[in-house]
Amino acid sequence: MPRSSPSEIALKVRRLARRIVDPLPPTPLGLAVAAASALALGRYGLERLDLVLFVMGALGLALSAISLLTVSLAGILLKLRIKPPSSEGAARRVEARSVFRTEFSAPPYWFLPLLRVGWEWEEPPGFDVHAVSTPGRQLEDVVAAERGIWRRIVRRIVVEDAFGLFRVAFRCTEQRELIVLPHAGELRQMPVVRSLAAGDDLSHPLGLPEGDRVDTRRYAPGDPVRLILWKTFARTRQLMVRVPERAIAPARRTLGYLVAGPSDEPAAAAARVAIESGAFGSDWLFGADGDPTPASALDEALLRIAGSSRARTEGAVQLARFIRENDRFATSRVVLFVPPRPGPWLDLVCSFALERPRGIDVVVATDGIAGPPASAARWGATLRSAASRAFGALLARGPAVRRTRASEIDAVLTRLAHARVRALLVDRASGKAFGKEHQRALARVERAA
Repeated sequence: MPRSSPSEIALKVRRLARRIVDPLPPTPLGLAVAAASALALGRYGLERLDLVLFVMGALGLALSAISLLTVSLAGILLKLRIKPPSSEGAARRVEARSVFRTEFSAPPYWFLPLLRVGWEWEEPPGFDVHAVSTPGRQLEDVVAAERGIWRRIVRRIVVEDAFGLFRVAFRCTEQRELIVLPHAGELRQMPVVRSLAAGDDLSHPLGLPEGDRVDTRRYAPGDPVRLILWKTFARTRQLMVRVPERAIAPARRTLGYLVAGPSDEPAAAAARVAIESGAFGSDWLFGADGDPTPASALDEALLRIAGSSRARTEGAVQLARFIRENDRFATSRVVLFVPPRPGPWLDLVCSFALERPRGIDVVVATDGIAGPPASAARWGATLRSAASRAFGALLARGPAVRRTRASEIDAVLTRLAHARVRALLVDRASGKAFGKEHQRALARVERAA
């Protein structure tokens, strides 16, 4: 059984503490205000006849009583009235970093004074929830940070007064399958990703006639007249026609595989774009970490991509098995989608590439490349970056984009090059493909800094 990380243990402890405290209305601030008001009213107002403290104590106790009554009444009514949406329909499929509206809603209770109603998602984590007020109901808009598959949604609904004196919370569980696909970004505009299986460098006599018409043969009855090379006929007096060049391999199957690892969201997006755009051709199989069962249909492949987020700690462990079971004669083309940061997956991919007789193609996807700051302004850039991380979350609605350092990308590409791997670096943020010269320039700049 895998051990829990310190962050997971801290999250479990926090949730347990919340479940203990949520049914109790008073907050630490509410207890302090009620105690101070009672002290001012009883000891100073009544015993010493201090009219100012008498009035302040009475107002504080009255405010606490009204807040307690309002919060308790609204909490009971909400728990009775709020029911999870019906989950009889199909699974909900959405895209990460895109706002989608759910079927969940809550009454505003505008007629109760000093009341605020809000909620968040405890399960699954990493979702940004926003309540949208409309006449009569509060609707729910959600933004997912990354891909994944979840079987249920647990909402923590919080009812509190405007001053934060009293608060109650309860949970509402919805049994619904939620499938979040990776955000494609600008990769849809990249022809390189859409043509991963477009053709080969050399022709094969037993291959299928695919690709551009760059080969020729003698004219045969039934050939279209528009394919005749008239200049060749004028020169040699022989009718020749254009035909497609035959592929390098007799079998045109393409095997795609998504390697999970740190910062693998751009790689998952590139795999999604390649499958949806038909870049693998007509005969293909796709697998991913977490579920290496080969998928030959679009919906099945998208499920493999979304579910691979659970296998980031075991990236590429099942890669060799997937290729061995689906390519026994080593004639298929293999296309891997890998993260831009080094990890345990890199050694497994390089070992697999060295053992395979035919080469493989690897797509390294990133969310932008972070150039190093100049040495004279390094501390200033560090402080600006820290301030941006601290205050950017307050202003940005969606998740922040984490760029990859050029040194990390250079380490990945160097290891892949030593393993005789044809690597392509693409950027989801800008939709650009970086050539080898650009990659070397980035590496030189970072080493110099």
